[in-house]
Amino acid sequence: MYNKKEIVIYKRKDNLMSINNPTVLYFENIQSITEKQFDTFFNYLPNYRKEKILKYKFQKDKNTSLIAFLLLLYGLNITCPENIPNMCYNFGKPFFKNIPDLHFNFSHSDNEAACIISKYPCGIDIQAISNIDYNLLSYVCTPKEKELIEHSLCDFNATFTKLWSIKESYFKFTSTGLNNDINKLDFSYILDKSDCSIDTLLDFNNSCKLSTIRLSSSYLSICLHKNDLSNINIKNLYLHDFTTKFQ
Repeated sequence: MYNKKEIVIYKRKDNLMSINNPTVLYFENIQSITEKQFDTFFNYLPNYRKEKILKYKFQKDKNTSLIAFLLLLYGLNITCPENIPNMCYNFGKPFFKNIPDLHFNFSHSDNEAACIISKYPCGIDIQAISNIDYNLLSYVCTPKEKELIEHSLCDFNATFTKLWSIKESYFKFTSTGLNNDINKLDFSYILDKSDCSIDTLLDFNNSCKLSTIRLSSSYLSICLHKNDLSNINIKNLYLHDFTTKFQ
C-alpha cells in the first residue's frame, strides 16, 4: 500500500496546486535544528505563519511549527515564497480557501512532525511513546479497548499510544477534534495483541480508512477518506532536503 517514491505534483489550468496520490511526509529529530537554520527557513515563510510561530513561548514549539509547515511546502513543491497561498482554518483544521480539492493536515510531538496531503479529507497524528497515566484509559478507551490494552502482549505505553494516535487522526479527519465521544468510538479491532505495528488500511464504519505505523519511538496514524483508493507516497525528510529545496 505504501509507495516510498518522490511526490508527484501537477499544475492545474488555473495554476493552483493539486496532488495525485495521498502523501505522508515526516521529520524526526526536530530539536537538532540550529539557530542559524531556524532563521534561514523562518525568513522563507509567509507572514501569517511567522506570526503563529512567534506566539509560542518555547523554542522547541517554534521549531516543530516551522518544520510542520516546511513539510507541507515540500510536499506541494512550492519553492517560491510568493506562491504560498493564504491558509484558513475550519474548527482548527487548516485549508487553502482557493484550492478546495486539496486537503492536508499536520501533527507533531516534541521532536517529530508529520504532514499528510490528499485530494480528499484526511487526518494524521504522530505520538511519541511515553509513560502514560493509567487513569487516562477510562477517558480515552471503550471497555473493550481498555481490556485489550491491559492484557496486551506489547508494552502498555506503546499500545495505549497507538490507540490515542489512531483516535486523534480520526477526529482530525472529521474536523471535530477530541471530544466527549472519544471513549465511545471503538477501535479495538486495530489493537491486535500480538502486533503493535499494523501498517495496513482498515475500514472504519464504511466512512474512512485507518492505518498506523510504528516508527522508532512513536506511532504515526493516518485517516483517509473511503474513496481515496490511491497508493500512499510516504517519505522521511531531513534538513538537507529543506536546504536543497528552499535555499
